[in-house]
Amino acid sequence: MDWPTNPALEGSQIVTVRVPPTGSALQGWVSVFWPSLIGCTTGMNAEGVTVAMHDSNSPAPSTSADFTSSTLLYREAIEAAQAETALEDITRVFRQRHTLPGYNMMVTRPDTGHGPAAVVFEHDGDLTHDKGMTLRKPEGLDTFLACTNHSRARYGPAPGTRHPRLYGGLEKVAAREGKHHLTVKRAWKMLIGVSPEGVLTHHSVVFEPNKLLMHVAFAQNGRHAPQCKHITLDVTKLLAGDYPGGK
Repeated sequence: MDWPTNPALEGSQIVTVRVPPTGSALQGWVSVFWPSLIGCTTGMNAEGVTVAMHDSNSPAPSTSADFTSSTLLYREAIEAAQAETALEDITRVFRQRHTLPGYNMMVTRPDTGHGPAAVVFEHDGDLTHDKGMTLRKPEGLDTFLACTNHSRARYGPAPGTRHPRLYGGLEKVAAREGKHHLTVKRAWKMLIGVSPEGVLTHHSVVFEPNKLLMHVAFAQNGRHAPQCKHITLDVTKLLAGDYPGGK
């Protein structure tokens, strides 16, 4: 979450826990953002499905009517997604809604060995192009996927350094030590390596979908979030009302 630094933004971030009403078919979820937001940008639900928003490049929308706020679209997606059917569940949401600007939504889920554990939904308001959404999956035999702030499937790779650096780092891990060796510690190092200049990374999250854990860091004293103290959130416990320090 990279924005120009601002003391009000830096010092007021919160963890949000959304528990659905009893008997609801919606998934509960945990996210990080700022007070008053009722949507979601970065979060994990009760089945370990995660969403993460990335602003992206896109052409002018083909329509300005019937659009949905991106944060509400992401909330609808994370509340609808079950681990086994996450791709289909979220695709259904995206076929019913659209945003005006472009975004890349990284989605991960627990690795069951059946289908990809990570995909990217590249979407925008250009409904003439694949009805506003293009799905990107791991390429070939790759066991990993990288997502940054540029479209790669809908409009072709855009220039930039963040995606090549992330993808190259993942290639080295996979080649040297296998697909299961991207540890949380190494993930934080990779995030530090792509922190942008001129703006501040206000928060960063490393997900462990199989364990239903979120490792979160908030920016402090003008330092990028991945350089600051990390905390671990147990999504199952939080949704059950088991908060640090007591219920």
